[in-house]
Amino acid sequence: MGPTGPAPAPSEILNAVQSALDAGTPIGLLDSPHFGRFFEAEDGPFTQVDAAVSVVQADSTASAGKALFASSAATLGTGSNLVPGRVYGLSGSGLGAGQLLAMSRTTVTFRLKVGAVASNRPLAVADCSAVRVGGGGWSQAGVAASIIPSAFPAAGWMEVSITCDFRPDDADQLVGVEDFAPGITDLYVDWARVTPATSATVSCPPGSDWAPAGDFCYDGSPQGPAQWLSAVIACNARGAHLCSGVEWAAACESARSASTPFPVEWEIAGDVTYPNNGNLDDVVAYGGNSNGADACKNTEVGVNVQDSHLYRCCHR
Repeated sequence: MGPTGPAPAPSEILNAVQSALDAGTPIGLLDSPHFGRFFEAEDGPFTQVDAAVSVVQADSTASAGKALFASSAATLGTGSNLVPGRVYGLSGSGLGAGQLLAMSRTTVTFRLKVGAVASNRPLAVADCSAVRVGGGGWSQAGVAASIIPSAFPAAGWMEVSITCDFRPDDADQLVGVEDFAPGITDLYVDWARVTPATSATVSCPPGSDWAPAGDFCYDGSPQGPAQWLSAVIACNARGAHLCSGVEWAAACESARSASTPFPVEWEIAGDVTYPNNGNLDDVVAYGGNSNGADACKNTEVGVNVQDSHLYRCCHR
């Protein structure tokens, strides 16, 4: 099931790009309520996080070399501006007035790690909540997932996912890792990903060159070349969106399995990185020649938002 809210107008996209350039705030993917968001947990902005428990710590195994860390020896904080035991919390209002995290039924995934895997006791919960229109305060928006140390691998990270019933008319939305229980083991939070929940199968729209990849469809042949903003608007005009990096990687693997591999050329995706050394925004590209002849294994790079590259639209 795709987003239930209206597709973003070109002016809305332009405003989002300009706001990101002006603020330099790492708020994930462009037009996030429609296409998805990705947040490095340590970057914030934070919503009522328990600073007595949650601190930023260097970690070479984390995606950006840092993670939020909650020590088993911590003491829960007190005060009106925090939720005791909240290791990570992010709300739409924390991103800005009137902002939402998502527009529809949503999958929220956290990348987590624990210090020791012996205990079967709940260490924390992954949760989501919303303020409904006319509903007063915060209420549950999904079923929380208990974080049990013994469910983790002996060493390394694990992804924990929950499904949240977010709505386009919500007054606010929040995702978080909460109810941390000191005295069990340490907990690390690397990142959070917020994406529209989809059905297990997909029926591609008629016409064009759509190809299925699991629960979405993608352009079987690359479009363009075009500048990133033009690509976003072109996909939007087709009732689709510029493929995210996660979607691009899945589509690349699907095409390779079908013996129609992607060309080894840079293709821009919907992911946005923010101002780099004072230059114009970079956007993320995949599939070029940084790692040999297999496009799917080539790592992402940042390319200038004004440069023209190939791209693919995705449809859910």
